[in-house]
Amino acid sequence: MPPLKDLGRVLKVSALLMIGVGLFSFANAAFSAVAQNEKIVSVCQILQNPKTFDGVEVQVFAEVQSGQGLWLAGGDCEYHVVIGKMRFTDLIALTDPQDIRVSLHRVPYVRDRASRDRLRSALRKAALSGLVVRAVFVGVFETRNPLTTLVDPRNPSMPFGFGDQNVAPGQLLVREVRGVSVEPPRTPAK
Repeated sequence: MPPLKDLGRVLKVSALLMIGVGLFSFANAAFSAVAQNEKIVSVCQILQNPKTFDGVEVQVFAEVQSGQGLWLAGGDCEYHVVIGKMRFTDLIALTDPQDIRVSLHRVPYVRDRASRDRLRSALRKAALSGLVVRAVFVGVFETRNPLTTLVDPRNPSMPFGFGDQNVAPGQLLVREVRGVSVEPPRTPAK
C-alpha cells in the first residue's frame, strides 16, 4: 500500500485533472451553444456592406437559384453593390470551401456531404414541381478587397466577381446547409 503522503498527491492531481476536463467540457459546450445561436442574416444584409462580412463565418437564410452553379438570391435588395458603372446582381455564389482555384480564404473545414445531398434532393424536387428551395447556409463569406477590384480596371463594365460569368459580388464557402425546405415561390408585394 502506498504511503498516505503519495496517495494525497495522487488524489490532488486526479481532482485537478477532473476539474480541468470539466472546465474544458463546459467551455466547449458554451462555445457550441453560442455558435448555434449566431445571428442569421440575409443576402441583402451582407451585400449592403460586404467588406464587413469578408472572411467572416455567417449563417445566411436565402432562396437558392440554380443554373450555371448555385446562388443565394437576395431578391430585390434596397442597396446594391455598384462599382463605377457596374451594378452587380443581388446574388452570392455558393462555393466548395476546398476549391483553391476560387477561394480567397483558407478554411479548416470541408463541406458537409449529408447536408449537400439534402440540398441536391430538394433542388431536384423543386425543379420538377415549380417550387423553390430555401435554407440556412453556414460558411465563410468572401468578396474582393478593395471592392473596386470587382471590375476589370481596363473595362469597367466587365465584372470580376464570383460564380458563373463573375456576376456575384461575393461567394460563400459552404460548410453546412440547415433547414432545407421546398416551398411555393413568394409573390412580390404590390
